[in-house]
Amino acid sequence: MDTISPSIHYFVAGWLGGCTGLLIGHPWDTVRVRLQTQGGNVPMRYNSTLHCIKNIIQTESVLGLYKGLAFPLLGYAGLNAVIYGTEGNVMRWLQPHEDLPRLHNSLVAGACGGLAGAFVASPIELVKIQMQMQNIGVLSSNGTQTH
Repeated sequence: MDTISPSIHYFVAGWLGGCTGLLIGHPWDTVRVRLQTQGGNVPMRYNSTLHCIKNIIQTESVLGLYKGLAFPLLGYAGLNAVIYGTEGNVMRWLQPHEDLPRLHNSLVAGACGGLAGAFVASPIELVKIQMQMQNIGVLSSNGTQTH
């Protein structure tokens, strides 16, 4: 393992951390998306968070809470590569010969990484939400049933 570059170590650690966070947080995100997309032209299906969780488990099984998870698991690997790769390269450009990062350089490098990551994160989030809403019968803006 010593022959693998530190950049690869950071990438793998970031990806595993992101995957762990997704596995823990994705069910709550699914519930949030379901609750936020009801109302308006969409009839109210859930009257509380607990009711939403129970309904998803009863109608779709526990796996329904993880609907749309596969794409973000793969996508966040690329997202972390963009964020941490950009941040690391900007930091090396700002401080080519210093080991201890300066606060203002860390802020600039982190902001650059976050900005670059936004272009990757937005399509991932869009696809994830569309997958979370699959097959639950949502009304479109013109009142027709979509699946």
